[in-house]
Amino acid sequence: MSDFAGRHVIVTGASSGIGLATAKLLVARGARVSMLARRAEVLAERVAEFGSVNAAAFAADVGDRAKLEDAISAAVHKYGPAYGLFANAGLAGNFAPATDYPSDLFENIIKVNLTSVFWAMQAVLPAMIEAIHSLIAQDARILLTAPNQGEVERLAGLLNEYHVPYRLGSRSAQHGGENVYSESSDLAGDLRTPVIVKT
Repeated sequence: MSDFAGRHVIVTGASSGIGLATAKLLVARGARVSMLARRAEVLAERVAEFGSVNAAAFAADVGDRAKLEDAISAAVHKYGPAYGLFANAGLAGNFAPATDYPSDLFENIIKVNLTSVFWAMQAVLPAMIEAIHSLIAQDARILLTAPNQGEVERLAGLLNEYHVPYRLGSRSAQHGGENVYSESSDLAGDLRTPVIVKT
């Protein structure tokens, strides 16, 4: 399977559990995987086990914004802009009554489990958006369909605002109580998405 052939995917919390399993699956499918985790030695061992040039280790505590951004920057330098991000790193904390729960632990859990996801997204999204715009400019056509004319006009206005090319779908005969648009949208060449809209 080569669903991700040549694509760069960043995985946080990649030294164990779900993150490690996901990284293995992505490498098996041809992706170039940047594996981020706090434990540098363990992470290096995991990458070595892959035996692939398509996996690399970048040690970082995602709860430290500067270190996270440095790791992502190093990953992008090695494999190019990220195609995907799996922000998987997280802390379990402990079980205790709210009155007894350590406030510093709670703050760290929020930082790692929530805030770091936002930081990582901010780091990778600009390049992702630029890549999408590039695809649209090169070879993309969006089929615009909606349940009613008003919604079509609203969506068309948004696309016009961002200079995104599109075409209107034509409605075919009723099919099982649904209005079916018989055309498909083309995005990035070989991706075809049938469009069916219930009204």
